[in-house]
Amino acid sequence: MAVFEYFNIDEVNDCLVLILNNVRQQYRIANRAWNLQHPDQAFDVRPIWDLWVRHHFSEMVTYTRTRITYWLDRLDSRWTGISTFTATRALQDVQRIRNRLNTIVRLSTDGLASDIGDDSANDPPAQIEPTDREE
Repeated sequence: MAVFEYFNIDEVNDCLVLILNNVRQQYRIANRAWNLQHPDQAFDVRPIWDLWVRHHFSEMVTYTRTRITYWLDRLDSRWTGISTFTATRALQDVQRIRNRLNTIVRLSTDGLASDIGDDSANDPPAQIEPTDREE
């Protein structure tokens, strides 16, 4: 859970989003170079990247919540029925974590680019000239 708390610090999340948007921009530049060289096979990788990033974040959250819930259930069953200070404290801690699970284990995708727009806007010109291909 600490990793998710870290990623959800505004400054860290902003940096993560910036990095992911920069990766997306690099894919765009590489994609343009490919499309210049292969006009018959032109495509745009950005929609695939956009889906993958959001899906990957969602899967990380789902997996982590599932694993934490599994271990909380095990702790709960271990300490339930025991009348000691330690058992009471353990059960309180388990409940406290359960109550906070959905607010801590999350990854914001706010700010991730998803617009396609004009493919030539704000990119450096591709330096690759199409070559004659043997056909």
